[in-house]
Amino acid sequence: KRFRSDRHGDRRAGVADLVFINGDRSACIELKKKNGRQTESQKEFQADCEAKGIPYFIIKSDDQNDMNAKVLGTLKGLGLVK
Repeated sequence: KRFRSDRHGDRRAGVADLVFINGDRSACIELKKKNGRQTESQKEFQADCEAKGIPYFIIKSDDQNDMNAKVLGTLKGLGLVK
């Protein structure tokens, strides 16, 4: 897998914007503008998550409040937040 180095140390390229872990449950969420598209490294990360049974979502919106509501709804649906 490809990695990039930055001021925060080494990280894998393509990691989802939001990674949630609650006990033995987890989910990854990629945030995109309405017409945004994933990079190849993001697609690879998604495939890795799905192969491991980790829920992966792409949430698209140009409105921050709408995006926040969609993220919260997704997390509630998964039982990661109340």
